[in-house]
Amino acid sequence: MTESSAGLLGLEVVVDGEREGIRAEEAADELHRQLQKYLPDALPSQEAAGQKGFPVDLATIIVQIVSSGAVTELVKCLRSWVKHRPSSRSVVIRDSGGKEWTVTGQNVDDATIIAAIKAAASLSAD
Repeated sequence: MTESSAGLLGLEVVVDGEREGIRAEEAADELHRQLQKYLPDALPSQEAAGQKGFPVDLATIIVQIVSSGAVTELVKCLRSWVKHRPSSRSVVIRDSGGKEWTVTGQNVDDATIIAAIKAAASLSAD
């Protein structure tokens, strides 16, 4: 994976099956804070993200993947966040075309998350 294989993807937070509402917004805020801590360079401004084909709402986080290191850190962050409350939390990983992959407490292993991120961001496997 090279710097030129950068991909933009959306992370939509789901709490107890709901993509909207105060609980989803609070959970998205928590995930956003974790991403800011571990991947500050991967978070474009909401305005810039909204201009790249993603709807920007309070429960959606836009992430730009620019390196294999960023994928590794994103996997760790998503895994930790979902496992914090595995029975109620999930993350929908979405590409700019609207295709979605869902990460839940049941499929939160590294391989599943990496496959979803790479597919959504159209990253090469190298």
